[in-house]
Amino acid sequence: MDRYVDPAFAPGESLILRYHRGIGFDELSSDDYRRASLGEGARILEFLEYQGVRIYLDDESTLMASGTFKSLEACFAMALCRKRGYRAVIFSSGANLGTALSLYGRTAGVETYFFHPDNTSWKLDDAFFEAPAAHLISVDKPEKAVKKAALLFAEMSGLPHIPAMEWRFVATGLRALFVFETIRQRQCRFDWISQTICAGYGPIGFYDRVGELLSEGAIGRETVPKFLGIQQESCSPMVRAWSKRHQQIETDDIVSVSGELLDPALYNTNPEGSYPLLHRHLLGYGGELRALRRDEYEKYLPLVRRELANSGIHVKTRQVDGREQIMEKAGIMALAGTLAAIDEGTIGKGETVLSFLTGGAGEFSGREAVPECLIKQEDDLTSAVERYWKKIERQVSA
Repeated sequence: MDRYVDPAFAPGESLILRYHRGIGFDELSSDDYRRASLGEGARILEFLEYQGVRIYLDDESTLMASGTFKSLEACFAMALCRKRGYRAVIFSSGANLGTALSLYGRTAGVETYFFHPDNTSWKLDDAFFEAPAAHLISVDKPEKAVKKAALLFAEMSGLPHIPAMEWRFVATGLRALFVFETIRQRQCRFDWISQTICAGYGPIGFYDRVGELLSEGAIGRETVPKFLGIQQESCSPMVRAWSKRHQQIETDDIVSVSGELLDPALYNTNPEGSYPLLHRHLLGYGGELRALRRDEYEKYLPLVRRELANSGIHVKTRQVDGREQIMEKAGIMALAGTLAAIDEGTIGKGETVLSFLTGGAGEFSGREAVPECLIKQEDDLTSAVERYWKKIERQVSA
């Protein structure tokens, strides 16, 4: 483990900088990471004992520049884009990754075009999109159309579409280095880790790196925790596939979103590319995927919010139609799902859990981001993207 650690940087400062020696991209140097870094820190807190289970919190929010663990992916991606001389890039996201890439792109001097589903607009804080080079495009269509719009724009403009899947796994794998360094330093163990998942890149990157550490003899198999993955019941294709012991997403695992989503940014109804990778890790290291019902979320929410406050973590909220709305629920959902798993006996008395708070802390600026382009539900997608590209092309040539 020591060979991956740069002691000049604390984990609370940046996981990218502390573990840059373990990234393994010869194309990038430590200076490249330093120039891209804005703060990608994490900390592990003793959080709560519940029904005889000790729950720890991996806070990946309060010390992350974007407020979510997507800062890891964005820092790595923009360091690479800057190194390769990309002047502008294109991406799509529900909210968090796109927000982080827009923020880090501004610092790296890379123009960004962020395509997102229009129903997540209320989650986007204008503080992250103030730069003229941070373009925001809302698509009032299903998730596949959002991704297709970004790919169409990339094809028309000739600009790179990012990030590659490999980049994401490399960046999220650094979390494993932090967790296992903490285990060694504190002489503790975690029986489980828990996280809310959409496409599952976070845990896939984590266990990819676990496999490498095991093969190197850096950690022992007995120290590897099982994985508890949480999805919201109204959009839970991975849970459906896992419950049927499918090795890949089958047709009957893909269903239309049923009811209002707890978090509209977790909107992937068909993670066909990533599920087989997560399935392999679940079989190899043990674990469970679980759907969280709305009534369960509401049952555990007061306890979770109270304990977060006791830990000094302020949940980021805003007023929407006169009601307080939590802007980032994934970390809270992971904790609620963990408590539900304890109550139902999946996690047993005497075990320990490390739950990842992947976002949710901070303050709202008071200004919702306004897209510079809205592709409406009734618009022909290709024509709408082409109109937007021609507008951008004219501005560039003017």
